[in-house]
Amino acid sequence: MVDDEDDDWSDWQAHPVCAVCLFCEQQSETMDKIYTHMQNVHGFDLHGLRTELNLKFYQQVKLVNYIRREIHQCRCYGCQERFVSKAEALRHIMDSGHVMKLPQISTWDQPQYFFPTYENDALLCGLPDSDSDSEGTAPRSGGDVPVFAEDMTNLRVLKQTSVLNQLLKNRGSYN
Repeated sequence: MVDDEDDDWSDWQAHPVCAVCLFCEQQSETMDKIYTHMQNVHGFDLHGLRTELNLKFYQQVKLVNYIRREIHQCRCYGCQERFVSKAEALRHIMDSGHVMKLPQISTWDQPQYFFPTYENDALLCGLPDSDSDSEGTAPRSGGDVPVFAEDMTNLRVLKQTSVLNQLLKNRGSYN
């Protein structure tokens, strides 16, 4: 007997997303609002960087984690200058125009930045994943890769002359 009570999800409610700005304590329940906030208040355009640098999904993750970690450690992510407080680092980033200045990609595109600075960082969960993100994955639509039928015309000849078949024949002669 199947218990239908376990399959009823009609009363389930998703917890609202609470994404936190990369630069301040501003929080938003939608990703669009936090992206707009970062662009309007701080001059940081994550979507623009994604497009300009052609960032794949995991590169975006590493970039966000890199920026969060640098700011958390009171360091400018653009020039790596260290400060006494997070507020001083942020003031430097804004005043010096380093908001959109990133170091070389080799600085932040490192495996260590796969790990988030903050637990359950909703900003990471909301990063866009495009169809061009094929790092180590198969194409998403079957139409991208042509499939050719295997040529079976010479199968009997190939089977008789195969190395494995020769080894099996030689092995049988010794028994």
